[in-house]
Amino acid sequence: MEEFELVIIGGGFAGLTASIFASERGLKTIVLTKNIGGQILLSDRVTNYPGFREISGRELIENLYKQVKSKNVDMRIEEVKEIREKGEKYLIKTDKNEYLTKTIIIASGKIPRKLGIPGEDQFSGKYLFYSFVPSLEELKGKKVAVIGGGNTALEVCLKASEYAEKVFIIHRRSEFRGFESLVQKIKDKENVELVMNAIPKEIVGKEKIEKLILEKTKVEEGKVIPTGEKFELEIDYIFVCIGFVPSTGILEGFVKMNEYKMVEIDKFCRTFDPKTGEIKQGVFAAGDITDTPFKQLTVAAGEGTKAALQAYLYIKGVKGGPVISSWHSK
Repeated sequence: MEEFELVIIGGGFAGLTASIFASERGLKTIVLTKNIGGQILLSDRVTNYPGFREISGRELIENLYKQVKSKNVDMRIEEVKEIREKGEKYLIKTDKNEYLTKTIIIASGKIPRKLGIPGEDQFSGKYLFYSFVPSLEELKGKKVAVIGGGNTALEVCLKASEYAEKVFIIHRRSEFRGFESLVQKIKDKENVELVMNAIPKEIVGKEKIEKLILEKTKVEEGKVIPTGEKFELEIDYIFVCIGFVPSTGILEGFVKMNEYKMVEIDKFCRTFDPKTGEIKQGVFAAGDITDTPFKQLTVAAGEGTKAALQAYLYIKGVKGGPVISSWHSK
C-alpha cells in the first residue's frame, strides 16, 4: 500500500489547481480521477476566465494539464470507491489500488443528471450522450433529440443542427431558460423543431435508438405536471442537457453535506464531521462539489488553492484554532 501526504480526488479545475500548489509546497501528492478536465471540457467558448479574451474549455484544460505535468505530479486514472478513517490517517480504496494519506482534498465535481427512464442506460455512451456532441460527422442525415432548456442545451442544439437532418429540442416548460440570443438562433434554424411542454418517458430500440416516447406537460403554480398524453418521435441520437449533480455518493457518512448533497465547507475549505459537526481533521473540499454558491472556474481555482495551502499547514502542525497565512509558515 502506497502512502502519501495528500490525496486529491478529482482531475477537474479545482483538483488540478490544488495539485500545483501542493507540489510547490513539496507535499507528496497523488491525484486520483476517473478523467481529466471535468465539466469545462463541454464548453466550446470560455470568455470570462482572467487572462484570456476567449479560449475553449478543452484548450484551457490542456494548458493546465501540461502545467501540472511539468510539476511531476503523480496522477492516476482510478475511480475512488471508498474512504475511511484509519487511526489518524485515511484509507482510500480505488478500483485498482489502496492508498494511505494524512490529508485529502475532495474535488470530484459534478456528474450529469440523468433522465431516469427506461432505455437510458442501454444506449448511454453509444447513441445517448450528456451535454456534448462527441462526433458531428456521425450526425449527418440523422434525427437528433436535445433534452433541456438552458444554455448548454441550446448550444448543443445549434452545434448538432449544423450536421443533422433534423433536431428536436425538448423542454418540459413553455419557455427556455437560456439566453434570448441563443433562443433566437434556435428559432431561425429551419431544421430545428421546438418540442415544448414535454418530458421524455422511454427510449425504445434494440441495437440502436429507434424512437423516444414523450409525455405532454402543463405548468400549474410553477410546477411541471404530466398530463398523461403521450406521443413519440423517431430519433437516432439523444443529447441530455439537464444539468449536473454533485459526485458525492462515496461521501455519505464521511463528511457533512447539505440537502443538495454538496459538501459543506468553511472559508478555509475545511469539511465537517456529519455526526459531531466539528471540523473533519485533514479533509478539505474544493470546486463544484462544495456548497459555495458560485460555480465558476475562477472560484474552483481559488478553492483548489486554499485547500492545498490548508492541507500543507495541517501537515505542518496547524490543525485547529486561527489559521495563519501561508507566507508566515515555516
